[in-house]
Amino acid sequence: MFQDIKTLDAAINDTVENDGFWPDLSIADFVKTCRIPPVYNAEQERNMLIMAMAGVNIELASFKERAIDNNAIHSSNIMMYGTESATTVQYKQAVYQRAKASLLVHFATLSRKDEAENLAKESTETNESLMALSQHAIRNILGIPMATVRLL
Repeated sequence: MFQDIKTLDAAINDTVENDGFWPDLSIADFVKTCRIPPVYNAEQERNMLIMAMAGVNIELASFKERAIDNNAIHSSNIMMYGTESATTVQYKQAVYQRAKASLLVHFATLSRKDEAENLAKESTETNESLMALSQHAIRNILGIPMATVRLL
């Protein structure tokens, strides 16, 4: 009997270069930190990370401009706690969670097995949770509280 077994792709161990202000991101670090299952295509992981990075960079463009105007040449020079930059840690959180949300939604649309049907039902909720984590990190970087009130 012939049995078709999918061989998992080797992880891409390269780094996605960023704009010089925000940190370059390691695909292997993204996969490890976010516990990305090995069922994803390595190229998909890379592409989703790039797309998430681009989106977060757009949202943080005004922050970057202000920081550069204040002589900060790299995000790792802002909000230091010991040897870690809270800004860089939060940036990675924003990008990684957004990329993971995209990967999970993408997977649920590809598979037709029973477990994929369950994932598809949960994917909206999971996507919203991961995107909320991403937005929370962005709001922290921008100094915007989680709850805001506006007078209409």
